Amino acid sequence: MDKKREFYDCLLNTAPVLKESQTFYMSMQREGIVGLRRQFRFQNSSCTQQKDLDAPYVTSVREFLEKESNRKKSTLFLVSDREKTAVKAATCLWNMKRNIEKETSEENKMYDYDEDDEYAQELEEFERADDTEEIYFSDIVADLKEQENSEQEEMGGCEMIDFTKQYKVPAGMPVNYIKAVEGLQGDETLLFMGLDDGVDVREKLRCIEIANAEMKCIWIMPQQREEPWVLSAQIRDDAEVLILKEITLSYYEKLAEMLLQQTGYRLEKELSLKELVNRIYARIGDEIDEECIAWFLDKAAEESQDSRKILRPGDFRQLDLNKPSAISRLQTMTGLKDMKRMALEYQAIFAEQLRNPKLRKLHNNMIFYGNPGTGKTTCGEIMAQLLLENGVSNGVFVSCLAKLL
Repeated sequence: MDKKREFYDCLLNTAPVLKESQTFYMSMQREGIVGLRRQFRFQNSSCTQQKDLDAPYVTSVREFLEKESNRKKSTLFLVSDREKTAVKAATCLWNMKRNIEKETSEENKMYDYDEDDEYAQELEEFERADDTEEIYFSDIVADLKEQENSEQEEMGGCEMIDFTKQYKVPAGMPVNYIKAVEGLQGDETLLFMGLDDGVDVREKLRCIEIANAEMKCIWIMPQQREEPWVLSAQIRDDAEVLILKEITLSYYEKLAEMLLQQTGYRLEKELSLKELVNRIYARIGDEIDEECIAWFLDKAAEESQDSRKILRPGDFRQLDLNKPSAISRLQTMTGLKDMKRMALEYQAIFAEQLRNPKLRKLHNNMIFYGNPGTGKTTCGEIMAQLLLENGVSNGVFVSCLAKLL
């Protein structure tokens, strides 16, 4: 197996992996304005049915669909801090609803077969018939239907329409949002973004209302739940609100551990999964997902020269894990007892910030003051590294002089 793809190929059997495609179309041909729609589907749709590593968004959708009344909802608000979480949840909706409908259809067929004994007897006689031409013809029809169903399943998924980034027109010209939903498939899940409590929100809601789709999802931030247009949509359109479970870094730690176990790799004792995932989060930010974890592990495996499949800090060149940790660097410095104690306290605060999403926007401002040569710049650099190692910053440190007035 190619080292570059070993972890990614393993990921396809472990967690849902999105496949994205983009389609261009002319939204307002007279003005020459081109719009863009993005389509999403899973490369491995069967992973949404596995429960050994449930992604939080998969769990949220599964619990929502357990209520039969929710399956009939046509408008759904997805509440999350992250766009990528909303996209994956909307794609899960399409995939899991299809699986539920398929299972229900198969159960109904079995029920009809058991109830109608006469039909069952005729079917058995037909299967034992010597008329090979009819049997051959029925097999061809069955194959064609199966191929048609697989093609429809391949085409289906989630299509995203973002009102903030698309359908922009020159200043002074009204936006025709209706053009945004032209040519949409009726069996897809639509995900709308960029709605707010502005003057054109009614027109956008009208656009969503006439869109041809079984399920229409609207991504909103948690603070938007109480806005008037959201409450109005719940009353008027019987819209449901689904609060998506936030993805914590511990989920990615568990994912990395599973990928390492299944591929036969292991990390050097000095390198912990927590430190690895924190560094990836610090480098990628909110764009972190399952594919990012597999990519960094693949790159490390490519760099590794160890035949025992041990990944060392030096193999993660993109994360710069080879240098000593911030705490160990600080401990080697003479004195600075208060600084060392404060660094440990901040490390605990950073861990709580990652655990509790409400604290992620907490500012970590610091001021280092003192006489020249007391280590202010060095301590500032070490604290920047500490922020990076704990996943709350990208670790960029800029040293500059005060401008003389």
